[in-house]
Amino acid sequence: MLKHVTTRGCSLCCSRELHTANRLIYPASTRPRRALATAFLVQTEGPEQHAPQQLEQQKPAKKTKPRPPAPTIVTTATDVSDATLWDNAAILVDKPQDWTSMDVCGKLRNVLRYTLPLVNGKRKKLAVGHSGTLDPLATGLLIVGVGKGTKSVDSFQAQEKEYSGVLRLGQGTPSYDSALPVSEEAPWEHLTNDQLQEAARSFLGDIMQLPPMYSAVKIKGEELYKAARRGEEVERVRRPVSVSVFDLCRQQPGSQDVAYRIVCSKGTYVRALIHDLGQKVGSAAHVRTLRRDRIGAYLVKDAWPLHDLIERARAREAA
Repeated sequence: MLKHVTTRGCSLCCSRELHTANRLIYPASTRPRRALATAFLVQTEGPEQHAPQQLEQQKPAKKTKPRPPAPTIVTTATDVSDATLWDNAAILVDKPQDWTSMDVCGKLRNVLRYTLPLVNGKRKKLAVGHSGTLDPLATGLLIVGVGKGTKSVDSFQAQEKEYSGVLRLGQGTPSYDSALPVSEEAPWEHLTNDQLQEAARSFLGDIMQLPPMYSAVKIKGEELYKAARRGEEVERVRRPVSVSVFDLCRQQPGSQDVAYRIVCSKGTYVRALIHDLGQKVGSAAHVRTLRRDRIGAYLVKDAWPLHDLIERARAREAA
């Protein structure tokens, strides 16, 4: 028979019966008087004697944070006149050229805030953030989280993306696009469609890509583009990315400009992919135009043109 015995001052149980048993087993002169006591199982009867076994205290289970509720996906079919929409939303925006992704967020933050009702004579601040940066010269789909929807932007960023545009053969630039003047020229007239397609296929699958100097990738706490603007070249580490589609199409035979379509994973730099293609065929290449057509299941054709969304929000404010 096992009897549960506890020393004086037991913190694990405090029943009168157990403390009584403690006094019966231990004489007053030999009874332990430790401030922090431990409970034991002691064999009191039976043929076998067992060593005391310390009881393990159960650790409290860790609390897991609940997932934020899914945001309302705002498309051109959504009625944006309802101000409660901005409590938890993700807006599909068609970003115009020459706007940074942060420019879009800043503009929407200011405009949408004034569609909210006044509370004690004030309007609350509105959280706005984007998923997946688009270059200033690029256009296309940008998903903008509003309110609690900002907590879901990472889930959009991790999804597959599709791009289209035009590249130019035989010319390279420091930024790998047309944002900077041409700094490199190389022969391109000899390149056939078959050669270009074969080179494009070599980039399919999982590859290690070197990010461009003109990018927001941080090295030792500083964005690469800041060092590039100072004329510095920083040692970079190749990063794993995946390319599932890399199609090329010359609209005219022998043309220097080639249309492309790319489907790739998060973190892929299309500019770097086009630059590497030019190197692969023994020439040079840079991005002339770039448009993001899709993020996961969300299409740019369902996105709000930024200026239309701003006008609609201002009309709601005036009303």
